[in-house]
Amino acid sequence: MDCFTGFASSVARDLVCGAVDELSYPCCFNNFVDGLQQKEDKLIRTRNSVKNRVKHSKKQAIKNTEVFDAWLEESSPLKNNVEDLLKKARTNKSCCFGLCPNWIWRYHLAKKLSRKKQEIEKCIEEGKEYMQFERVASLPPPRHLSEAKRLKFESMQYPYEQILEALKDEKVTTIGLYGMGGCGKTTMALELMRTAETEHLFDMVLFVPVSSKVEVRKIQDKIASMLQFEFPEDGERERAQRLSKRLTLDDESTLVILDDVWQLLDFGEIGIPSGEDHGNCKVLITTRSGTVCGLMDCQRIIHLATLTDEEAWLLFQKQANISKDMDNNLKQLGRLISDECKGLPVAIAAMAGTLKGKAEDDWRVALDRLRRSIPVNIEKGLQDPYNCLRVSYNNLDTEEAKSLFLLCSVFPEDFNIPVETLIRIAIGLGIVGEVRSFEGARNEVSWAKNVLISSCLLSFSCGDDEGECVKMHDLVRNIALWIAKEENKVVKCALEKDVTFESNSIKYLWCKEVPIDLDCSSIELLCLKTDLHISDEVFERMERLKVLSLCWEGTHRGALSITSFKSLLNLRCLFLEWWDLGDISSIGCMKKLESLTLSLCSFYELPDAVTTQLTNLRLLHLSKCDIETNPFRVIGRQQLLEELYFYDYEWGFDIGEHAEFLTNFSVPQALQRYQIKLGPEFEDYEKEILSGHRTLVLSYFDTSNAAVVDLAKKADVLLLANIKAEGKNIIPDIFQIESGGAMNYRWIELRLRDSEKMECLVDTCSHYKQEGTLFSELRKLAIECMENLGALCHGMPPVGLFKKLEQLYIYKCPVLTCLFDHAVARNLVKLEKLEIVYCDGLKCIMEDDDREIKETNRVDDILVFSKLKQLRINGCLMLEYTIPVAFAQSLVQLESLEISRCGELKQVFGQSMNQDHSQSKPDNELLALKKLRLTSNSNMISIFPQHCSATLPSLQEFYLWDCPKFDIAVNTFKANHRKDVMTIEKEFLTSKSIVINNSNMESIYNLDGVDTLGQPISLSLQYLRLLYLCQMKHICVGLKNSFAFQHLKKLEIYGCEKVEVIFPVSVLPYLPELERLEITECQELKQIIEEDVESKRLSNHFHLQPCFPKLAALVVNNCHSLKRLFCASASNDLPNLKLLIIWGASELEELIGDETKKVKVELPKLKLAVLTYLSSLCQGIELPSLMLRVVHDCPKLSLTSSFHTLEDFEGKLSELDKDLEIDEFYRWKLVKMVGEMIKSDSRVEDPTKEVSIYFPVGPEDETRSTIEIHQSIGRGIEEGATSHNGKTVTLSTHSQSARPKSGQLVNSRRKSYSHPTNKDNEHGPIIIRDSKYDVPISPCVSTLGEDHPATDDSLVEKAVADIEESLKMPLKDIASSKANCLRLLTALKFLSHLPLEVESLSSGLKAIIHSLHQEFPSILWSFKQAFEAAHGFAVLEEKEQYIKEEPSYGNDKPYKAKKMEEIVKEGIEDCEADLSSLDEEKKQCILGSTRVRKEYQRKAREQLFEVNYKWSALCSQFQLKDFS
Repeated sequence: MDCFTGFASSVARDLVCGAVDELSYPCCFNNFVDGLQQKEDKLIRTRNSVKNRVKHSKKQAIKNTEVFDAWLEESSPLKNNVEDLLKKARTNKSCCFGLCPNWIWRYHLAKKLSRKKQEIEKCIEEGKEYMQFERVASLPPPRHLSEAKRLKFESMQYPYEQILEALKDEKVTTIGLYGMGGCGKTTMALELMRTAETEHLFDMVLFVPVSSKVEVRKIQDKIASMLQFEFPEDGERERAQRLSKRLTLDDESTLVILDDVWQLLDFGEIGIPSGEDHGNCKVLITTRSGTVCGLMDCQRIIHLATLTDEEAWLLFQKQANISKDMDNNLKQLGRLISDECKGLPVAIAAMAGTLKGKAEDDWRVALDRLRRSIPVNIEKGLQDPYNCLRVSYNNLDTEEAKSLFLLCSVFPEDFNIPVETLIRIAIGLGIVGEVRSFEGARNEVSWAKNVLISSCLLSFSCGDDEGECVKMHDLVRNIALWIAKEENKVVKCALEKDVTFESNSIKYLWCKEVPIDLDCSSIELLCLKTDLHISDEVFERMERLKVLSLCWEGTHRGALSITSFKSLLNLRCLFLEWWDLGDISSIGCMKKLESLTLSLCSFYELPDAVTTQLTNLRLLHLSKCDIETNPFRVIGRQQLLEELYFYDYEWGFDIGEHAEFLTNFSVPQALQRYQIKLGPEFEDYEKEILSGHRTLVLSYFDTSNAAVVDLAKKADVLLLANIKAEGKNIIPDIFQIESGGAMNYRWIELRLRDSEKMECLVDTCSHYKQEGTLFSELRKLAIECMENLGALCHGMPPVGLFKKLEQLYIYKCPVLTCLFDHAVARNLVKLEKLEIVYCDGLKCIMEDDDREIKETNRVDDILVFSKLKQLRINGCLMLEYTIPVAFAQSLVQLESLEISRCGELKQVFGQSMNQDHSQSKPDNELLALKKLRLTSNSNMISIFPQHCSATLPSLQEFYLWDCPKFDIAVNTFKANHRKDVMTIEKEFLTSKSIVINNSNMESIYNLDGVDTLGQPISLSLQYLRLLYLCQMKHICVGLKNSFAFQHLKKLEIYGCEKVEVIFPVSVLPYLPELERLEITECQELKQIIEEDVESKRLSNHFHLQPCFPKLAALVVNNCHSLKRLFCASASNDLPNLKLLIIWGASELEELIGDETKKVKVELPKLKLAVLTYLSSLCQGIELPSLMLRVVHDCPKLSLTSSFHTLEDFEGKLSELDKDLEIDEFYRWKLVKMVGEMIKSDSRVEDPTKEVSIYFPVGPEDETRSTIEIHQSIGRGIEEGATSHNGKTVTLSTHSQSARPKSGQLVNSRRKSYSHPTNKDNEHGPIIIRDSKYDVPISPCVSTLGEDHPATDDSLVEKAVADIEESLKMPLKDIASSKANCLRLLTALKFLSHLPLEVESLSSGLKAIIHSLHQEFPSILWSFKQAFEAAHGFAVLEEKEQYIKEEPSYGNDKPYKAKKMEEIVKEGIEDCEADLSSLDEEKKQCILGSTRVRKEYQRKAREQLFEVNYKWSALCSQFQLKDFS
């Protein structure tokens, strides 16, 4: 029984436990779910740990066992199944209409959850074996710059953005940043590191300092440390391979910053991937050498310059803790110290840190030491800028570079060192050893200079007329002086007089005066710029002198004798400037002389000693010297001469002397370099042309001299004027073809001017079989003033003709009708710029030859001008078209197209003669065209023929001026063919600037008939200016909501009489950037914002946001039909308006339209308001920020002007200048108008009253009084222009008492609009007269000027015609004729003071006219003075002839020299009181008969030449400026 009971109880217990367990599934369902969720989380953590171990192993370049991957693969489906079960378990299943859980479903699902939990536990236990429980902790991220040190400077922003852009560019793998030591390269690299991490540009960013001593193992360890990477091997090559494998992981991108690199690094040796195998790794290097960047194949190289003065001062203040409360003396000293650091951040930080908290005396000492190039003691813990820069010198590879570096320090601070001068000095000092070949020595010095530039110890700079220049930073120069002193190569530069030198062992000396007690025995270089007497004894103490440079700084040439140099037996290089040398035959004593440079000196002749004694002379430079005899007689016999530089600007005045001069012209055959310029022609190109190795510039070219022709053949740059030759072409008549049919001329630039017989450049009609490659190296070609030039090439062009030509300029060739045929144009594969000016007979650039096009099989043969970027045509009156339209598709790179004053031009591209119009219309796309300017082309209709459809997808600037027949609809886009909005935007509406004047177009944007499907077209337009479009009614035509002016900033509309509405109301939400709106003389304008039923419906929507959020200036001028400025839907759209000018709107009733008439306009930021002649305006205005207001004749407004006097107004206006950015002319105009209003409350005149306007001067004005003309010119000289503050009136008009004649100020009627002024005269017009010209000026303000209704375009054209006629006259004819003077002066005064609204003249032409107006009186005065001087010398010549009759004067040279010495001393010592009057007369006569008189005669000729040249330059500028 007991057994049975025990058995029963155990069975019952098992049944109960089993039942309980089974019941727990549905009853404890949520516990099962939570338990499985916990196990899943633990599984996920285990998997992540195993994955991290696997990933870490890959990073360590360790191969994982297969067990890891197998477990991860097995656990992955288990994890997915668990997720599915949990997702299913969270589904709420129920029964009984949701009142009871589904117990059966819970029971089955809970059992599954239980089994999965057991599986997960087993999987987790197995996974624990593969987890890594210990690992080296990750290092904290590197410490970046503190906020105080991360100052943002504008000068560094551009290189920073360039590097950031390169880092984001997938094609760029290696980037180089270089700059001089201490300029902030490391700082920028750290900032880039911070940005890269912040923006997650890379997974890993590694910063690795390298330094000058490259240690590969150290670099590898540094990279591995940051990557938590360990090298199992010890060899560098194996370590490199493992590191490279680590850095090329597919799932990780890395940026490696190598800081302070000094030499070429082998990335493969280090283990940094590069080239095609870079993987996801990029490298940024910082270095002081640009050469290093090139050696390391950097795809982007960025130079980091120093800070600007303002940025340097900001950094200094920050580092020195300079506050506003600090003593002003310390602030001034700090600014001076900051300026002395020349923008070098390391020096600024060091100086500021050293002086922070110090006394004022310490600051003064530091400033003094900086100025005297003495190192300042830097506090410990701060980076020493001197040591920083010294490292750059120590790392120079060659002694030549180091010696050249020390040599550059002899030049003064901030001195632009001419490279040519530096090369000659360096060769003379023997820096590159003995001179075997001057060209070889030149190359050696140039290489050393490039090393210094690449190391940022020198930098390129811009000299005035010295050609290429370099410059040394002041602190770098201080280091060089310090190093020179250490190496016992003392360099001194003293620009003051009476300087005491501390050391006597000076090697290089630049000074104004050599001290008497100075030991000169060690001086090798002496540069003396002085106006003091130089003693002969000075040079006797300089037996080691190798290079001597003497420059006289006095007003007149200083006296110097070459015999003073007889002791300088080691002299190798000599520079003399502005000396009167007299007899230089003793120059032969300097046997070792290799380089001789004489500039602006005078001497009798070039002696034979140059040939017989100076056997080492390799370079001769004679520039603008006054020589009595032809120096080429001697030059031609110096057969060892390698370089010749000869500039004579006076040569060419007397044509009769040319033949004799060229007869004796000869040069050595060994010449390697030469620059010879004879005559005043081509002065405009001097700086450009004198950079060639072989340059020949002749104002007169005679082919009879073989030596001249031979030089011309060998030249790189050849400029010839006044060509005297029997031939009609350059080749083969003037320059023959070499034997074998080749032309070995090396011309890179060729300019030809003034040849009566020249008909073409190349004539192959009779020599075609002999022709080889012609003009194959030519880059620039200019042809000017060729009266009979008919073509560039006659006959079949030879192969390769002009194949490298990049620029072509044709000027005043009246017979030329067609510039190229297709055969020549096909060779111009490199042509980038083409300019054609004043070729009256030109009909086309390339003729239309349909037959040739049809015979061409390949598309490549049809393409012409494929590289052309700029095309400019001006003043070609007979031009019919440029090139046939069939070739327009070739202009794939054309960026700028400008055509001006071509009266017969109808289309830019001509229609092919035999083209079938019934065929489909070809598409023409000028893909690259950004700038299109069409000016004064009276018959132009379109760009392409009307049968062609055209697109300008890249157009940014469109300028249409005075082309009344031009139809913009023909030239815009294919609206009728394209309906896709994106396509329309891409093809046309990309222009950022549009200016249109005098056209018959009815709209600017026309989408009539194009359905945009409710999507507005976004325009790129930023600036729109429309003037005198008499037929335009709307700017935009199309469906509502068709346009969005998202980028428009400035809109100006002038004289568009039929415009009634500026913007439709649908455009309002799309004007977010509009800053300035000006509307002038739009008589029919009724609304700026269109009002309609829809506008009222949408008003509730628009009032939520401003419609003009950025509008700062609003100007309305002479719009008498305007009722209100804005509709009610734009009631709060002027939150940023600062300037409001409404002048002359008699019908204006309210600024903001409102039916209740109770809206009060709020202008919270308005600073300046000008409200005049607004008789109907009665709306209230709230102006809380207004600082200045001008209110005149606004009877219904309660506002009044906020000033009482003109001075008060000017003072308040000056305070607003900065905020409103009012320029000087606009400010002057406001002051002038207010002055007129203060003088008189109103000036009422009859609209029919006659007023005075300009009319050109006629020839009958010869009777005008001489006194009046001279008074006009005198006033022009004394007054010149308007005064600065605008209150002073300058050039007056002619005397009013003079009877008006044709060509003077005559009476004419003007159109005037009524401006209600007062009760007595409500409809009388207001006319404010300009007291300068008596020309009526409308009291209306526009952008920067005034309305000028009395200025008719015809009058402007007549004034310009007067100027053009005058400019064709010689200056002598103008000066000698009163009528000519008067005509030119009157026209200049009228045009130079035109208001800015008068757009008949371009801004460029206005500037030239203004210059003429300014310069004309002074030119006349100078011309008069020069003629008086010439007359005086004629009198002296008569006296000389008289004196010569006395035998005591003779022609004895010693006597003349003695007298010359007496004359020089007259200026220093007082004359002897007892000299007789006869002696005085004799001295004066000698002065007129000797070289002194010749010097003054030369100066008189120079003055005449300068005046004539100045006048010619102004005339040329005027002629070349088109009406744009």
